Amino acid sequence: LKKLVDEAHSRGMRVILDIVFNHSEGEMPLVRIDFDYWMREVNEGEIDFGGHKFNYDGWDDKRGISPAREFAVNVAQYWAEEYHLDGLRLDATAHIDNFDLLHAIRERVKSAPKPFYLIAEHIGEDPAVSTPDGPTDGGWHETFMTQLSADLTGQEIAFKSPSAESVLRKLNPAEDGFSTPSRMVNYLESHDEFPLMHKLREAGFQGEDAWKRAKLGATLLFTAVGNPMLWQGQEFGSDRPRDLEIRSVQCDKLDTDEGLHLKEHYAWLAGVRRDFPALKGQDFEALHFDNETRVLAFKRGHGEAEMLVLANFSSE
Repeated sequence: LKKLVDEAHSRGMRVILDIVFNHSEGEMPLVRIDFDYWMREVNEGEIDFGGHKFNYDGWDDKRGISPAREFAVNVAQYWAEEYHLDGLRLDATAHIDNFDLLHAIRERVKSAPKPFYLIAEHIGEDPAVSTPDGPTDGGWHETFMTQLSADLTGQEIAFKSPSAESVLRKLNPAEDGFSTPSRMVNYLESHDEFPLMHKLREAGFQGEDAWKRAKLGATLLFTAVGNPMLWQGQEFGSDRPRDLEIRSVQCDKLDTDEGLHLKEHYAWLAGVRRDFPALKGQDFEALHFDNETRVLAFKRGHGEAEMLVLANFSSE
């Protein structure tokens, strides 16, 4: 793993680790050594992730520490220092519900003399979790995914109805109250979601129309304010439903013209985002929307650079 990180760094790539401090599976060594010292049972009303919760309210009077908190902070520091990672994506921070812990992790990992990026998977969204003073740098912009999924499929998804006006709002995280909108993580797919192509197929879109909508979603993902995140296979149209079965990525999609063209579109968008200064800042101006024709327009800018983006969600 260390060699993988070093090789990524030598190619100008940074590595962010997904880490879970909310819960653990039942056979974790700390559970077997002394459950009550580090862990607690899931309380009524809490989501059960299939394991046990870390007990961040627990306290060791003799050592003067919270054992679970000290463990989490030390683990984060270990990954940052031993493996030279560039960031952590903290799982289920809304369920951890402990900003003091997140601040402690931030203080420890950012003590190293290199940039370090902390991302909170905080669902439902809370702008307080990602601010210039922490506890994290950026966070999951989940409602970006739900709103764009609704507009791309033409169906209500997670209480979001198709609306060009609402899409414009989600393209700029500042509209949701985030004070560091350029640090937020936008996405169309994740390990918790069905693939966009699967959603489109379930909504009745087939063939060229489905692939065009996938390209439209990708275009807005890369031109919105924030950091675009891709799920494996998304860039060539993976459409297999999510489940717990371990299977290889659907690379056979690249054997089709449609899958190859979608991948080329994503590659082109990555180049646009890299090379065009207008997409490097957080300036955003909503210019036009029409909920009936399902058309919208916005302008991105940074310094003197500007970019105009138009999107048509209709089938015409």
